Amino acid sequence: RELAADAPQDCAAGRARDAAARALARVRNLHELCARWQPGADELAQLAHVLLALREEHGEAAAAVDKMLATTEVRLLSTVRGPGADQHGPVPCPSPAEFQRRRAPEIERVCAATRVRGQLLDIDPRGQRRSSPYVLADKLGHCPDGQVTLRQGRDGSRIALLQPSLRPGHAAFAARCHAAHRELVLSQHVPLWMGFARTGEPCFEHLSRATPLDALVEKYGPLAESRPLFESVLVQTCQALCDLLEQSTFDIEAPLAAGNFFVVEEGTRLVLGRVAWGDKLVRDPSRAWLDKRQAFGVHALAAVTRTLLFGVSGPTSQQSGLTLGRRDARLLEEENCLVFGESECQAGLRVASGAKFRLDLPVVASSHVWRCVEVEGQAPDPPRVESAEQLVFSARGPGRWRFLLREMEWWQEGTSADDCPGIVCRVTVVETDRFAQQCGERIAGLLAACAVSNGPAAPRLRDLQAKFALNSAPRPEQVLADFIDWTRGSAR
Repeated sequence: RELAADAPQDCAAGRARDAAARALARVRNLHELCARWQPGADELAQLAHVLLALREEHGEAAAAVDKMLATTEVRLLSTVRGPGADQHGPVPCPSPAEFQRRRAPEIERVCAATRVRGQLLDIDPRGQRRSSPYVLADKLGHCPDGQVTLRQGRDGSRIALLQPSLRPGHAAFAARCHAAHRELVLSQHVPLWMGFARTGEPCFEHLSRATPLDALVEKYGPLAESRPLFESVLVQTCQALCDLLEQSTFDIEAPLAAGNFFVVEEGTRLVLGRVAWGDKLVRDPSRAWLDKRQAFGVHALAAVTRTLLFGVSGPTSQQSGLTLGRRDARLLEEENCLVFGESECQAGLRVASGAKFRLDLPVVASSHVWRCVEVEGQAPDPPRVESAEQLVFSARGPGRWRFLLREMEWWQEGTSADDCPGIVCRVTVVETDRFAQQCGERIAGLLAACAVSNGPAAPRLRDLQAKFALNSAPRPEQVLADFIDWTRGSAR
């Protein structure tokens, strides 16, 4: 009608028909989008598609739609990834530093909306008011040996006030954790940063009944890949790692595994915790740094996948992560070198034949070193000791082996250190193809792709997310029902 009013009388009808035809085509496009709407799926991503389609179809409304995209729900665009969204979704920032620069206004809006204001009420885990603070263990690892006081805001939100321990270095770590969480407020897979209380303690979102994923698997058993809960955890793990690597400018000084992912809200949400935050990146990263960071995330995804499928004592015990801290920077240049900590060594390791691995054990003094003084086993092809002092080994034929490790002075020999403290690490080597036989073609392909850690063929997390359809979780009600069945044991 507007076109007809502005046009000359002789061509008004033709212009009106053209305008009506264009409007009808746009309505049909929107009708198709609405017809494909799947309630319970990733509704935020679908809404983003509608907004982007509006922007493309209605050029005159581009400014208004851009404003809506910038001011709407902050986690909207971060979920738009995968095969159906790559052509319309936002292009990921080339580095975490660039992400922080581009999204700074959005991050500040979220921080302003969630920052603690006013007086906090002391409550217990059931939400009842108390006359004295309710102190909880710091399960999510905001600070070593730290505790949290459970409080409630005037708006009803539950807030965890961090109380760092006074040990040297712990306060510095708590400050890094606070700053790292503030960078990640756009991710739903990290406890929400909520500012500082009036008394100065950092505040975080309180997550009730947060349970580490490895503890759940150890208690209730592995998950079949056909279950909705398995798919939901795998999809959320991939997205959490993508958020971490693409948004955080902090180094991560320890591998991530199933113990770093906490299941909350009856299995419908997965959050990161116990992250060993390192130093903040002060300049734009190099390509090599970004590639190593991708390898770190890919190995963490493989470790969680193996835990879900095979259990805590199965092949997942090879913690397929690489440390990004300075102390292990040299190892990042090596291909497929797995790193195990002290607790994993004491629990026993299970690795594939041909895998290269290193034992990372703490020393009580700077002059001390760990050495492998003895290897025992029944099979004919024992693991090869690449370095007895650096505890680097290469698994060869299948079998069970017993490694005797001792902590001694650097000048001591193995035979003269019989009285030195030591531990026994039991290593089981299994054939590589046995892993793939226990899972379907899709997950076997994912694990095989994750095994390529370096070089031009090394995968990126976003590529794996698109290739193996790790971008759409099952409906929350399906996940909740499956979580209840799993924990009650009725579906195992």
